[in-house]
Amino acid sequence: MSVRNLLSLFAVFSLSAPLFPLGCAGGAKERAEPVLVRREAEAPRDTLVAVKAPEGTAMTPTGRIRLDLPKPGFRGDPGTFTWKHFPGATGYRFVLLDRNQTVLFTGERVSENLIEIPAGAAAALEPEGLFLWQVLAFDEKGDKIAESPFRDFIYLP
Repeated sequence: MSVRNLLSLFAVFSLSAPLFPLGCAGGAKERAEPVLVRREAEAPRDTLVAVKAPEGTAMTPTGRIRLDLPKPGFRGDPGTFTWKHFPGATGYRFVLLDRNQTVLFTGERVSENLIEIPAGAAAALEPEGLFLWQVLAFDEKGDKIAESPFRDFIYLP
């Protein structure tokens, strides 16, 4: 969607500071100020669509990690989760969520781009349940530099 189309969907709001999409990483992201806008026709409630960076702050979007296995819609016992290496990453963290995106398990940081399903995560899996998984990447300073999209699977032991 072009910027022109995006702006046409929303009421006028201030463009006095740079705007960045949600999920941005940067040295001062905790000081970023949310920008609430109202959809003109589609939704009666306020929608958070961007954050306004503090003056002089350089923010860069987080990268996207490409997930490998299990593939989307997998049905079975995944056993091992794998993803593509992300440049600059020195560690990864595996996250398991239920269908409502409630975190069931967050793994310890690992340096490899694969993880066998940890016992703590396996204990949270209910047969025939729909689950999501995600991977976060961190640099040598411990800052998050990338994340994957969520991927689903149905657990069948």
